[in-house]
Amino acid sequence: MNEYNKQMQRFNVGEDCPVFDGLYEFCQLSAGGSVAAAVKLNKQASEICINWGGGLHHAKKSEASGFCYVNDIVLGILELLKYHQRVLYIDIDVHHGDGVEEAFYTTDRVMTVSFHKYGEYFPGTGLYTIRNVSRCWTYETSVALGVEIANELPYNDYFEYFGPDFKLHISPSNMSNQNTPEYLEKIKNRLFENLRMLPHAPGVQVQAIPEDAVNDESEDEDKIDKDERLPQSEKVLFEIRIDLK
Repeated sequence: MNEYNKQMQRFNVGEDCPVFDGLYEFCQLSAGGSVAAAVKLNKQASEICINWGGGLHHAKKSEASGFCYVNDIVLGILELLKYHQRVLYIDIDVHHGDGVEEAFYTTDRVMTVSFHKYGEYFPGTGLYTIRNVSRCWTYETSVALGVEIANELPYNDYFEYFGPDFKLHISPSNMSNQNTPEYLEKIKNRLFENLRMLPHAPGVQVQAIPEDAVNDESEDEDKIDKDERLPQSEKVLFEIRIDLK
């Protein structure tokens, strides 16, 4: 490993972003999952797509950062921009989504909104209680899909990790909840006020749409109507010509 130290330092791979067995495959799954999800949304094949292996919002164009090696979010947004004029990216991680902000800082087609703790919180912090992360992701998925799930955890191979209560929701502690309705309303009003002061973005010109990054068509091309085989970019131009006539 020492022979690669210079290259590792060049791309900020080391203590904060260690090398581990299966790193390349991890990056493939993480980045590919978000790109594939964006393609599904573009084609209206799904209303909601979740990639629990994604969200690596610290990675930069030329270096890793904060245990983030490839910024799958940026790749997913670039895919969405092939079909949509603008994208709103909302980051509710406690850390600042600096990699995504940096990637789209000079364009008015992407707005990044990051709800993070405070400026000095990253880098150098961030610990997770794995069993509670699993609980959180499970509950968030149910909320996103509009499905009510039981508080009793079903038995599984990892059941013992969730003791002694074996519940989806953890028991509240004696810590006071400072997120009062008044405080949350104040934050919401401040957010809307900031949005109101943003300048209006100019219109996006008509342009050819690049091909999808992921081709999930499983049908035999020879059996598909020739008009249906046209790339998306040619379809758009063809439709524009018809309208002009």
